[in-house]
Amino acid sequence: MKINKLNAKILGLTSYEFQAYQSLIKLGKSTAPKLSKVSYVPYGRIYDVLDSLESKGYIKVITDKIKQFIASDPSGVIKMIDDKKEELESLKDEFNKLEQIYDTREEEPVVIIKGNRNFHKIIKEKPEAKDYRYTIKYNSTLNPNWIKGYKKKLKKGVDLKNLVRFDKASLKNVLKWKKILPEIKAIDNEGVLMSIIDDHYVLIGLITSNTTIVIKNEAFAKIMKKMYSATYEKAEVIKI
Repeated sequence: MKINKLNAKILGLTSYEFQAYQSLIKLGKSTAPKLSKVSYVPYGRIYDVLDSLESKGYIKVITDKIKQFIASDPSGVIKMIDDKKEELESLKDEFNKLEQIYDTREEEPVVIIKGNRNFHKIIKEKPEAKDYRYTIKYNSTLNPNWIKGYKKKLKKGVDLKNLVRFDKASLKNVLKWKKILPEIKAIDNEGVLMSIIDDHYVLIGLITSNTTIVIKNEAFAKIMKKMYSATYEKAEVIKI
């Protein structure tokens, strides 16, 4: 059996205790120094480990001329594992019920989060565009997964419009995006990014305050789409 912290934790043992118990079963009986070598438990820790295993009922002490130790019958451990399986199955059933409740509850229409980590989590959770996705880019960062996603959407005929900040700082990224999205257009942008998806999802990123707002509301999405479209029509296509 592969020794790891999870295996040990399930049995209520530390990694060293698990290593010692497993090795002692294989040895039959052993002195502390020998068990230390076989189990790779440091000699300075072996007696504390054995005392703990004895108190937990995993081993027994043989009092002889030389103090030795033997492992308790593993069948008791097997029974304990079976009991834990039943407990976990019961717990799983309870969480399945909770998941059903979670899935049927009304979703929050507005979510506001802070930080880059939460932003990237929100990006991963955003819905896939089926009809259209209108975007305002700030840095025009190139992420291989995003590029792959854009190419896939283009093949499916999804309407993709992009307004980007086009200056010295973003130039290199924008020109690379233009190879994928020829109709990319420029917009004055002092720190905002946005995605509008299929009349029901709007993501707004406020760069300077490191804040992301997600609004799942059809009426709002439709108004933002109209405003975006009007701005997009007046914007100029970026030329290389």
